[in-house]
Amino acid sequence: MDKTYRKTDIFFLIPILGIMILFLIGTIVSPKSDISERENRSLASWPHLTQIAFKNQFGAIEEYLKDQLFLREKLLTKFMNYRLNFMGRSPATNVIIGNNGWLFEKSFYYNNGYLNNKLHTKEFLSKLVRNLDWLHHYLKRKGVDLFLIVSPESFYVYEENIPQSLKIRTPFLTREMFFKELSHYPYLKVIDPTPRFMEEKESHQEILLHYKWDPHWNDRGSFLGYLETIKVVNQKGDYAFSPPNNIKWVEGSGKLNSLMRFLGKPDQRERILRLDMPPAHFEPFPEKILTKFNLSHKTSYRQVMTLRNLNSESDFNLWIIGNSYHISPGLGFVDLLQQHFGKTTKLHIDKLSEMLVYLNSLGESEMPQILLLGTTTSHVGQLSDQVDRAIQTLEVTK
Repeated sequence: MDKTYRKTDIFFLIPILGIMILFLIGTIVSPKSDISERENRSLASWPHLTQIAFKNQFGAIEEYLKDQLFLREKLLTKFMNYRLNFMGRSPATNVIIGNNGWLFEKSFYYNNGYLNNKLHTKEFLSKLVRNLDWLHHYLKRKGVDLFLIVSPESFYVYEENIPQSLKIRTPFLTREMFFKELSHYPYLKVIDPTPRFMEEKESHQEILLHYKWDPHWNDRGSFLGYLETIKVVNQKGDYAFSPPNNIKWVEGSGKLNSLMRFLGKPDQRERILRLDMPPAHFEPFPEKILTKFNLSHKTSYRQVMTLRNLNSESDFNLWIIGNSYHISPGLGFVDLLQQHFGKTTKLHIDKLSEMLVYLNSLGESEMPQILLLGTTTSHVGQLSDQVDRAIQTLEVTK
């Protein structure tokens, strides 16, 4: 009897060991990856042996083996599809599966209104607005108009598509508090496209303004944001920009699908109305200036970008500074806006201090007429940190 059990155990053990050895060999010899497209994160690399010897632990090796497991991405994709298609649950920790095919970024929604896990207070937002007031007056003395655009997010405009069991009020309370503080400084030039978005949504429910599978505005939302921007710029900045009368729309596939990629479907695109217009002309930012003013970034989407309008007779310069999503709230937003300027410069907000120091070195002809500072209520914590750092830097360099 015992011998029979041992034979049975060996019969099942051999293929299991074979699979384990196969995966171990595959993990050792297969090419290694730096990032996981499915999880949108960096993968562990082989640790330094000296570090292991001194710390007397093998956690770093274990993490490396888990991240570099043979066929890991394919297995992860299969698991994601099973979890999504058969269990109806989000396979990605950062994705909320909403109603009617919507996806929402969980970190934007649940962390909205928080900084370091602490709820934004009235005092925090009041200090942020006072700092924006300081920056407004600083730039005004240099002949630069500061405009703040607070971009409406998809979970705000399409809140009905968030499952009832997951809804919270914090993002909406943060927005109300922020705009209440801004109202104490009526001369601050604030662009809020939200009312226009809500009106368009109600009157044309079949036309979406955000991507369903990405936090950005789609081209239709970008166009509305652009219209609201030039309206406020004309009203509060004494300009006379007119929207183009030759806008054409075509049906096409969306450019962005970051949340669908989290679900293991990187090639899936949604059908949207696309702006039919020539792309902007990009010029490289001078390397000497990037180095001198510490403006360089490793990641391409954070690089300083210059767009030159080759067909414009305008000598106006525009700077757009915002977080990674709202340097351009939607990809067509900047393409539309740059039509009114000879040169448009885009930059990530974590280089705000360095860019303002660079501004001090510019001659009158190179100075921007408008600085458009972009944010969302999800990013007011980041905005506060960078504006505060910029003020401290400028006060030191006076």
